[in-house]
Amino acid sequence: MLYDALYPPEIVWAGFSTMKHDAVRLSDGLRQLELRPLGSGRFEVVRYTSPVALEYLNPHLRPGTVLRLSAALDGAWAP
Repeated sequence: MLYDALYPPEIVWAGFSTMKHDAVRLSDGLRQLELRPLGSGRFEVVRYTSPVALEYLNPHLRPGTVLRLSAALDGAWAP
């Protein structure tokens, strides 16, 4: 690996291996939705990937959107 920076690698990568990522990934085989639990049945959208370009226009799947678990169970979106 080539590393060229002003700071030594020990400082740049300090704490990298101890990072905690508690996101939940949901997939139907083609699409993938990554959610971070916020508590009280709420989840924040971290990432959405899909082979269908038009699905990226859905504002409810935009990163940072907060979804409620009860809305997902009812089949309705509630940002």
